[in-house]
Amino acid sequence: MSLVSCRQQVAEGGMGGSGISQGPITGFGSVFVNGIEHFLTSATIVVNGDEAGDADLKLGMIVRVAGAVDSAAGTGDATEIEYEQNLEGPVDSIDPSTDSLVVLGQLVVIDGLTVFDGVVDLADLDVLVDATPGVYMVEISGLVDGNSVIHATRIEVEVDSGSYELTGTISSHNGASMMFDIIGQPIDYSAVVMLEVPGGVPVNGLFVRVEGTRPGGVGTPIRAVSVQADDLSPEAEIDEDLEVEGFISNFSISDFSSSQFLVSGQPVRTSAQTQYEHGVISDLANDVHIEAEGYVASDGVLDANEISFKGKTSLRGESGEYEIHADIEAVYESVGTITVFGESIVINASTQLEDERDELVFFDITDLAVTDRIDLKVFRDTSNGELIAESLHRKDNKDAPAEVTLEGPADAVDVGLKEVVVLGVLITTSPETDYPGSDAGAFFTAAAQLADASIEAKGTLVGVGATILASELKLDD
Repeated sequence: MSLVSCRQQVAEGGMGGSGISQGPITGFGSVFVNGIEHFLTSATIVVNGDEAGDADLKLGMIVRVAGAVDSAAGTGDATEIEYEQNLEGPVDSIDPSTDSLVVLGQLVVIDGLTVFDGVVDLADLDVLVDATPGVYMVEISGLVDGNSVIHATRIEVEVDSGSYELTGTISSHNGASMMFDIIGQPIDYSAVVMLEVPGGVPVNGLFVRVEGTRPGGVGTPIRAVSVQADDLSPEAEIDEDLEVEGFISNFSISDFSSSQFLVSGQPVRTSAQTQYEHGVISDLANDVHIEAEGYVASDGVLDANEISFKGKTSLRGESGEYEIHADIEAVYESVGTITVFGESIVINASTQLEDERDELVFFDITDLAVTDRIDLKVFRDTSNGELIAESLHRKDNKDAPAEVTLEGPADAVDVGLKEVVVLGVLITTSPETDYPGSDAGAFFTAAAQLADASIEAKGTLVGVGATILASELKLDD
C-alpha cells in the first residue's frame, strides 16, 4: 500500500503504512521530512557512516527515513534515519552574481532553501574564504539535477582537514593511467587498495563516492584512498512504500498521463490514476522540483500515486517563483497563512522553517508575529493560484525599517513610466535608482522584451498599499 493510499484510508478510519521517505529536513519537533513529523524514540541515526544522535541531525540535510507513517495525522515513527553528505572539500571559487560556488570541481547553486551553518550567507562565505585561504572547507548536502548541478539545501563551514569527499558519475576513464573525471575534477585512483565497484574496475557512467586528498590545489587530481559504487536513490525494496524528493530528469513528452522519468536517481512512473498537488500534469518537465509518492513495483520503478510540485524548476526566475525579504503583515495560525505585500502565503508541513533571530529549534507558525523580518521562497500553485512557501527564515537583525527585496517574474513593465509590477506589487523608480551593469533605458527595454522577465528589486515601501520605491533594479540571469 502506498503512502498516498494510506493517507486516504486513514482519513476514512483506516491504518497508516510504512516505508521509505527521502528528502531534506525542513523542521524539528521531532524531524520533519516531506511534510511528515517523524518521531525518533526508536530510531537508529547514522550520519556520514557513523552512529549518531538526535542533535546531529541538522536543518537542510538530505536524509533517508525508514519507518511507519500515519499520513492523515502527518506523523511517523522512524526506525532508521541515514544522512550522507554530497560533497566535502575546499571552495574552488564563488560567483555571487549567479548565487553559485565550485567545490572540488562541482558546481553548487544556492537559493532560498539553502541553510548556512558557520556563515550567514554566500557573501559571508566569500569573505571568509578570501581572508583565510586554506583554513576552511565546506560540507554540502543537496539535490542533484539532471545536469549534475548540486542545489544546496545545507552548507556547513568546517576546518579544512585535508581529507575530502565527493560523489558523481565517472567519465573519461583511463585504465592505463588509473584516472577518471567527476565533472571537472580529475581523480587518480592508483593508490586505492581495493576498488569497491562492480567487477573491481571503474567504468564510465558509474555513480561513485570518492574519498581522498588534493595536495596540488584547484584543478589538480584528487589522490583517492577510496572509491565506492554509490546511488542517489533511496534504495527502497520491491512493494515498499516510497516518498522521494528531487529534480526530474530523463523526462520526454510522449503521453503526460503515463510517463517515466528519474527523481534523485529513482525511476518514477505516472499513470492516469496519479494525483497532482500544487500543480497540474502539464507542469511535468525536466528540472522541475517535485516529491513523488507511491510504491515500488516489481521492476524497481516507483508507481506514483501522487506528485507534489515543490517549485517551478531548478532554474532561478522561472514563471511563478519568487524570493522575498520583508516584514510579516499578518499571521493566521488557524488556516496556516501569513500576509506579505498584501498577498496570502501558505505555510504548510513541507515548508522549511529556520529561526535565525531567536534560534528556536522547534519553530513553527505559532512563533511568528507581525513585523517579524523574514526571507521567503515562494511558488504559485498552478492548479489554484495559491502562493506556497517553500522556505521561511526569520532573520536576526532588521535593516532600515522599510527596506525590502522582491525577486520574481514581471507581471507588467511600463517603459514610459519606468515602472514594473512583480507579484502584484508596483515597483516605482527615481533618478537615484541604480541599475547594476546597465541604465534605466536599457533595463526597461530588455525587461519589456523578455517574456516573464525575472526582476530583482531592492528598495523601501512607500505610500498606502504594496508599492516599492526601488533603490536598485536588475534582471536576474
